[in-house]
Amino acid sequence: MDSSTEIKTGFSLWWHKFQVYGGAFLLGCIVIVMCINMYIRVSASSYLREREQAPQADVAIILGASVYNNGTLSRALEDRTLGAIALYEKKTVKKILVSADSVQAGRKEVNAVVSYLKNYGIPEADIVTDEGGIDTYHS
Repeated sequence: MDSSTEIKTGFSLWWHKFQVYGGAFLLGCIVIVMCINMYIRVSASSYLREREQAPQADVAIILGASVYNNGTLSRALEDRTLGAIALYEKKTVKKILVSADSVQAGRKEVNAVVSYLKNYGIPEADIVTDEGGIDTYHS
């Protein structure tokens, strides 16, 4: 018998089954994640707009995200902040609400975003803070 027709036994049989079932499981997980992502995109599409198409509103809300130890905003938080600044500068919104958890983050998120906004020339009178934004639901 040559090696290509050899009967699998012991560890090699276990390894083969692991590869087949593990691969199928992984593929199934990927398909499930893709389906969930597609469902969310389709469900939320009527609520999402480009910044240029945003309707007039009294307030833009910046939800908290990570701030690095040196006080720099994370990429996600900076993007949210820049989006609010753009809406403010276009006069689409009158005020900017910064909502973050000040208890666990020690006001780090709120202070960092407020500082960022002030550096962009947003007047302090037009910046409102919500330090009770424990999570998105509470904000």
